[in-house]
Amino acid sequence: MAPRPLAPGAGLDADHWAEQELGGAPLGDVRLSRRLVRCAQVQARAPQASFPGAAQSDRALVKGYYRLVDRPDDSQVTPRRILAPHRARTLQRMQQAGRVLCVLDGTELNFADHPGCAGLGLIGRNRGAEGTRGLHMHSLLVLDAQGMPLGAPHIQYDTHHGGRTARWQEGLQACAALAAELEGVRPVAVMDREADIFTLFRQPRDQGTYDLLVRSQHDRALGPDQPRLWATLARGAAQARQTIAVPCKGADRHAEPVTLYGLLVQEDSPPPGVKPLVWRLPATVPVTCEADAVQVPAWYRLRWRIEDWHRVLKTGCRVEYLGHRTGDRLERAVTMQAVIAWRLLALTLLGRETPELPAAFLFTALEIQVLRDLARYRNWEVPATLGTTVMTLARLGGHLARNHDPPPGPTTLWEGYSRLGERVAAYETLRDLQQLTGT
Repeated sequence: MAPRPLAPGAGLDADHWAEQELGGAPLGDVRLSRRLVRCAQVQARAPQASFPGAAQSDRALVKGYYRLVDRPDDSQVTPRRILAPHRARTLQRMQQAGRVLCVLDGTELNFADHPGCAGLGLIGRNRGAEGTRGLHMHSLLVLDAQGMPLGAPHIQYDTHHGGRTARWQEGLQACAALAAELEGVRPVAVMDREADIFTLFRQPRDQGTYDLLVRSQHDRALGPDQPRLWATLARGAAQARQTIAVPCKGADRHAEPVTLYGLLVQEDSPPPGVKPLVWRLPATVPVTCEADAVQVPAWYRLRWRIEDWHRVLKTGCRVEYLGHRTGDRLERAVTMQAVIAWRLLALTLLGRETPELPAAFLFTALEIQVLRDLARYRNWEVPATLGTTVMTLARLGGHLARNHDPPPGPTTLWEGYSRLGERVAAYETLRDLQQLTGT
């Protein structure tokens, strides 16, 4: 049975999002599942703070958090089980979206400053002979065709620097598993040059449930006595022109060939002295007309969303400052934070793409009251919709909101969200004091 369709922002308000996305996780004890929801809700109010800081040193909350994270290595509290409810909700959003992109990428979590932490591996050599210790996180972020993040249903961790083919294969298997549970939805797996590995192109052909879009790294042979891939693409006539905004910035030699479509995306008017941008994009997605030639590079451009999400996780949620003593404990804590980071990224884009929605779609009544009081005090526009409320939150985080400024990004919003949490806590404390004193 296909999942029940769900709109991208449904159930993401501050009061209910944690229960919706993490509630009922199969952790072996219902008390642990409830604790996960409560801990995520508390941490999300102050994403940059340590958990004791977010909990304002509430001893019961802090003790519950460590009882959740500091489980034995054979505990049922695993990243996959923590993500199970979020994965189910992601499937519902995928069913609603229709065309979806499964963006795969990895990032290194540097815990070199945790010398006593067991279960870490070598993730780099930039610290000399001893290397850099940490975890490699390889994940899947689902987007709709407009780039709205629908969920992060798959995260895997490694403790070694190698094994890149296996990571991509496992990620594609996760994509195939999602596709198998959907009805009438064929995801496109989007990956960067590191995934230009011949064996990966065979997987969608063999499984038949998703397509593949990769940026080319290798100038591959197309067949005996034929020109190579890059020369063939360069000889083709231009099918379309489009302005694309970009961020600043051996074993299969004799394997059976696979049939792919290829696109060459090349900047035709680069700034003086700047090398033109060139993307060579092999894909299993059919490209047979101008509309296809425009659409496929637009999908690849959205690959940067996963880098935005990783940045929110590492810089906004500061997961590399977690102080747990084993790799397993770090994985549990990072997984919970990954869902928080996904919600922060979704909040950023929902405020931009659906500004006409009511503010209560993502904010509690008290959060709205605090932001409206702040706007009146600062002589800003008093927020009335989701878009203006998110803008007020961004201004609290340092966004200047001048006419020529770009829309606020996740950096200013997570800063604003942390400051909003502090103000909401102050309001709650003042309200409790007034009730106690009768004033």
